[in-house]
Amino acid sequence: MEHFDAQGETLGAPIDLADGYIHFSTKDQAAETAAKHFAGEGDLVLVALEAAALGASLKWEPRAAGSFSRISTVRSNAQIASGSRICRSAPMATNSRGYDVKLIERAGLKALHCLDPELAHSLSLKAMSAGLVPLGGIVSSSRLATNVAGLAMRNPVGLAAGMDKNATAVGALMRAGFGFLEVGGAATPPRPQAGNAKPRLFRLTQDRAVINRFGFNNDGMEAITERLKNRPSGISADIPVGLNLGANKDSADRAADFARVLAHAGPHINFATVNVSSPNTEKLRDLQGKEALTALLKGVTDVRDKLSRRIPIFLKIAPDLSLAEIEEIAEVALMSKIDGIIATNTTLARDGLTSAHRAEAGGLSGAPCSRPPPAFWRSSRP
Repeated sequence: MEHFDAQGETLGAPIDLADGYIHFSTKDQAAETAAKHFAGEGDLVLVALEAAALGASLKWEPRAAGSFSRISTVRSNAQIASGSRICRSAPMATNSRGYDVKLIERAGLKALHCLDPELAHSLSLKAMSAGLVPLGGIVSSSRLATNVAGLAMRNPVGLAAGMDKNATAVGALMRAGFGFLEVGGAATPPRPQAGNAKPRLFRLTQDRAVINRFGFNNDGMEAITERLKNRPSGISADIPVGLNLGANKDSADRAADFARVLAHAGPHINFATVNVSSPNTEKLRDLQGKEALTALLKGVTDVRDKLSRRIPIFLKIAPDLSLAEIEEIAEVALMSKIDGIIATNTTLARDGLTSAHRAEAGGLSGAPCSRPPPAFWRSSRP
């Protein structure tokens, strides 16, 4: 069990909405119910309230056996008292409307897996934006709170670029429990770009992985920046949102493209990532060389320093690097005074894969990439 301090609102279950009260059970009652109806389930959340904090709102109800053991607070929408404790074994089993979230997720995933992977990806974003997907809400505690390069995060688990390439579902994703978000494709070119030919996304189900070769498909910096500018405010507004910067694959000056995107979008984001590590654009990884990377980062940091609000700059690198290349990149990063390195992007390696699509070109991500290559282990030693 994990324990969190909590304060917030709840609409309650269907029974609560029916009579206007939020119903609670005693400790023994909750244990009896869990054993009888939820044996073997891990997706349960128990909310423990201090009875004294409810004051006059507290109402005792008699059980059939004659003892008084069930309590209710006045009206739905009641504030959960500060200092209450949530005992959580995993994500919520039901949402605020009483729906079985786990069942909805299983049914949704099964349906999406019957579709082409890229179509399923697009539909999932549209469903989230339309409010059709149960979202977990903000996840935080004093133990989870994290600060990286001045970015205050409610928790350290974020969403990498690639899921929401065009910033069309930022509002929904800000309510999905992440500590931070990064939008954009492998990068965000100044001009709209169709990307590589389809099919370009492949499921490797047996390997719990995917291969993609999208090739920077996105709507362009103007459209994406406008969406970022107009993202929702309110309770989730303090979740840092960053943009993955990049270049058009047919650009005559790719390094300049990175700076152009930052100059345009910088006032509306909390951080930026310089992506020179996508395997899906020819010769992009050449920008990881010392001379080219030094010039590129200088252009980006020069633009950053002119913004009205300083934001952190991160460099995203490839996993398919030698120890010498990693050390060279680290030297450039320190000299350029960027704020951090994101390790890593997708890999070209195919070691140990068994799925039918394992030979497809593109970047591999998923379970096979859960451990860094040996070069990263060696380079991280003191």
